[in-house]
Amino acid sequence: MTPVRDILAWLPCRDRWVIAALGLAIGVLAGAILGWSHAVPVAGLAVLCAAIARIDGAHFIIPDLLVLPLALLGLLDAAVSGVPVLPRVMAMLVLGGVLLGLRAGVSVWTARTALGLGDVKLICAAAAWLPFDVLPPFIFLSALSGLVEVVLRPALPGLTAVDPVAFGRHLAPWLCLCVLAGPWIVAALGGIN
Repeated sequence: MTPVRDILAWLPCRDRWVIAALGLAIGVLAGAILGWSHAVPVAGLAVLCAAIARIDGAHFIIPDLLVLPLALLGLLDAAVSGVPVLPRVMAMLVLGGVLLGLRAGVSVWTARTALGLGDVKLICAAAAWLPFDVLPPFIFLSALSGLVEVVLRPALPGLTAVDPVAFGRHLAPWLCLCVLAGPWIVAALGGIN
């Protein structure tokens, strides 16, 4: 497990202030959109996701000390909102099993690590925050932005398309956006059926 001192060292003071301000702004936005009971948990979500995106983008690691509170905060937000917690926990476990199986299969097939364990844990933590029907759009949008990064990399100095992708840098912001837009995503998906 990554020590707290490493996490703090990876986030310079300026980044911590930016992350805190972002969390405050997103918390206020969540209060206005989702209701004020969501303001503090979503502010915490934004702070943790911003820290995860920053650290994964720079160091290719998603610290468990950030993912665990993220998951617990999501379950707490669900409980306070009157959403049943057990289906969210079950979704976390099933999704974790599926992703670990997919990771193992693709890693054997390609002889390369397909998906980092931190990414798997972060996607499982997302299941604590998102209704089951919002998880597929969340994963799709995260994967799509990761693919866009790969396509654009040759145009960026010092990067190639074969360099590894810090997938947490894509998962974390999409998680925040999907939490904020969750009611609209559910309504849009309901209109498709």
